[in-house]
Amino acid sequence: MVDWSEITKDNGKWIPDVAGWIPNVAEVVKNKLNEWGISKDNINIVGQSFGSYVGWEIANRLGGVNKFVALDPASDLAGYSPAGKFEDVSEWSWAFKSSLLGNDYVAKTADESFAINLTGTNDQHNDVMGFFASLINKEFPTFGKLFSLDRMNGNDKPWSVEDNWFNYNEYEATLSGEKSSNTWSIDSSFRLDNGALVAY
Repeated sequence: MVDWSEITKDNGKWIPDVAGWIPNVAEVVKNKLNEWGISKDNINIVGQSFGSYVGWEIANRLGGVNKFVALDPASDLAGYSPAGKFEDVSEWSWAFKSSLLGNDYVAKTADESFAINLTGTNDQHNDVMGFFASLINKEFPTFGKLFSLDRMNGNDKPWSVEDNWFNYNEYEATLSGEKSSNTWSIDSSFRLDNGALVAY
């Protein structure tokens, strides 16, 4: 885990000042991974908000990684936007866009991207982490199996995995979750990009 919380703490900093640290943090992490001799093929990255961009910078500097998950990558109003796509720096990538603080355009550069509708919370930007953790921790065995790491590929999906170049305005599906007493319930039905509701 990369902990750059001391840099990202507000402390009166203007958000673009924090964004300016992204390439520097990524360079330090890349150098450390190379020093440890960890193959890029064995690296999976999950990043939230600015962390998605630290992850992109790391993956780009390494020449690509195995899997990549971007959780509500930050709006470009925050002063940073990656120079490339999530799908270009990983074998397979997911992005989940959950709030107005997230970036539609960047999220849709993943191999699969999802709009997330979160209720029971006023912090959809940060709570996407709890939603995703519940999704992959097998708390929802039927629906959640669609989001196990071994399903990070283009095979056997209930939605159409579109080439974002041709279908750039659409998410693969819209997922919904509700938070109650720090516990997530996830709706096993989801809406496809064509508006169809699918129960799984």
